[in-house]
Amino acid sequence: MERLKPRGLLKSFGRVGSGNFARMQREQIEGRNNSWFTRWYASLALAGRLSLAPTRPLINDIGLDGTGMHCSKWALAPFRVEPSVTVTCVTETPFDLDEGFEAALQRFVRQSKMLPYVNEIYRLILEVLMRFGINLERFNGKR
Repeated sequence: MERLKPRGLLKSFGRVGSGNFARMQREQIEGRNNSWFTRWYASLALAGRLSLAPTRPLINDIGLDGTGMHCSKWALAPFRVEPSVTVTCVTETPFDLDEGFEAALQRFVRQSKMLPYVNEIYRLILEVLMRFGINLERFNGKR
């Protein structure tokens, strides 16, 4: 925080995710949260770097099964996709951000913030239907 503030980098912490990484970083320092992401994101900001996410994941995200540190079990798991099996090469490449990047990023963040609510509604609907004896597991690919 002491290195981010004088360089004017705290504002950039509002660009992605929860929108308040500066607060999360302070809470991290005070021991009130345990977010590896805020530390990683701060190190990127200090190094003048950005992070790219592949269009296909390179790993299986198994944390949405209820065992993840910050995630409960998701009935609808939009991030549960098959990882890429092709080799991915990462090289240092100079680039300029497209004009529409900020707007597209903010739109994505707004939509992703809705996912936990949609998931909870879906889970509650399934729970109610199961109480009435309606088993929807066959619709979820389970038999």
